[in-house]
Amino acid sequence: MPSLVWLVIVVIAVIASRLVLKQVGRKALAKVPETAKLIPTESPNWQNRIVIDGQTSPLKFRGFEDVGSYQVASMPGVLLKILFHQATNVAAHVYEHPRAGSWTEIATRYTDGRSVTISDLPDKGVSAPPWVKTSRVPRGTATDLMFQQHTTERDKNGIKTLAPADTVREFEDVYARYMQWKKTTGISADEVARVAKKAGR
Repeated sequence: MPSLVWLVIVVIAVIASRLVLKQVGRKALAKVPETAKLIPTESPNWQNRIVIDGQTSPLKFRGFEDVGSYQVASMPGVLLKILFHQATNVAAHVYEHPRAGSWTEIATRYTDGRSVTISDLPDKGVSAPPWVKTSRVPRGTATDLMFQQHTTERDKNGIKTLAPADTVREFEDVYARYMQWKKTTGISADEVARVAKKAGR
């Protein structure tokens, strides 16, 4: 995610993939939590710890600091590992979702509110806010290669200086901002059709 937190895209997509009417889409969107409070957990119950380690280890080798593991209070079963690379002000979010599996998002924040991200979560067909730019790579791409591509592609101007301790607040703030935008714009009929098509429904 970025400013765009891919966690909410998955949640919306799981709901929206069954929709055929925009009106129903509005009702479904109303069920998506407007906030994502992160709760630290010392003993995360990963469904597939080997996959999570395979995503985090290359980043740690590249100098990322482990900020911690978290549960998402409003989304039972969703776990998140956050890492941060101080030298480049890059945050990495490694997700595990009960239905969508595991994926990684690498993000840079900007002082003007923009976010540039790279993710190996396939496009779900849900439109992103105008301040978010996302590149996608094939599922399972090595995370150190994602980091290298991200730092090469991103705008070098106006990068927000953060500390590891800032990453949780940034995640929560970005999610809330995204949801405020999405609740205002809604899920369009075109989005419903795209999500359903990508989900094979």
